[in-house]
Amino acid sequence: MKKIIKLTLGGVAWGCTMFTIIGIIIALIIGNSGSFMMSTSDYIKQALLSIIIGIGFTVPSIIYENENISKFLQFIIHMGIGFTIYMICAYIAGWVPTSLGAGAVILSIAFWILISLAIWFLFYMYYKKEAENINKKLKDN
Repeated sequence: MKKIIKLTLGGVAWGCTMFTIIGIIIALIIGNSGSFMMSTSDYIKQALLSIIIGIGFTVPSIIYENENISKFLQFIIHMGIGFTIYMICAYIAGWVPTSLGAGAVILSIAFWILISLAIWFLFYMYYKKEAENINKKLKDN
């Protein structure tokens, strides 16, 4: 239970961080030529959905503790749950450009799959390096 709480809080942090970073990127793209305004209720909805997405990607990562499941299946379960939660939230938030047609929706989905995979890969590399460092310390003792 302690692990789930820790992962949930990490998900809240990730969701807030990504919400802020994406907001900054959008503001930089718009620049001084436009405005980046939303109602209070829209802001709250966007922030809460970002937090839910963060939790949706972090909590399922507990699957990696089950050594009876292949790494590939762990990855599919983790990313499948996370991305399903993302797509539901993105649709509710209006982040999926359904009004622009199927091509725009497919590009949007592909973009977020790539972003999700990139973040996953960076974590994978980090933890792989950590494991190598631990193994090296164990050999040295």
